[in-house]
Amino acid sequence: MNATSRAIWTLVTNSTTIPTSLNANCTFVEELLTCLTRNISCPLMNRLISTSSGKVKNISQVTSYHGGFTLSSGHSLSHYFVKYIMHNITALDRKQSCFDNSTVCDKDNEFYCVAGQCTRSRTHYQAAYNEGLEWDYTANKWKVMNSNLPIWTESRWKTLRMRLYKSSSVVSEGLQFGVGLCLTALTSLVCVYVRKPLVELVTR
Repeated sequence: MNATSRAIWTLVTNSTTIPTSLNANCTFVEELLTCLTRNISCPLMNRLISTSSGKVKNISQVTSYHGGFTLSSGHSLSHYFVKYIMHNITALDRKQSCFDNSTVCDKDNEFYCVAGQCTRSRTHYQAAYNEGLEWDYTANKWKVMNSNLPIWTESRWKTLRMRLYKSSSVVSEGLQFGVGLCLTALTSLVCVYVRKPLVELVTR
């Protein structure tokens, strides 16, 4: 983990001089992995997205699908989580306490409610969609503004189907394993007895 963090430092700074104090926070990395792979409603998520109830608000209404961009449904859970993590780590200024990203924070000056405080960060996000597209808020739909630019869209999927197979019986699986074991043993014996004559034949 430390080797990875130092390699990233070298790439980002374009310098071979690595601070001796540069070490990965393995506990934090483990917590991140737990949140992203096992439990998105983890304590770290609850600390970052502060609510009056102490729980992540409307977490079930946020999509878990992050394969594409959907303006109407907002961010996926993973994007939502990473945004708040980066906002908290790269915070420039913190002010008064807040809950639920309320009007207490001065959004005109880019203050958002993160970890229970109005926080301004050096990390900024923008919607990542093709430059040839533009969202028409009046018509509530996408419009092609420049057809000369390449536009990627997800394919329309056909009807999904699933095929189920019956599990083999224990006897059948045992026979398959036994036959495989016998063939392996036979092949090993043949190799042992044939190897010496072949070596003598080749070295003549």
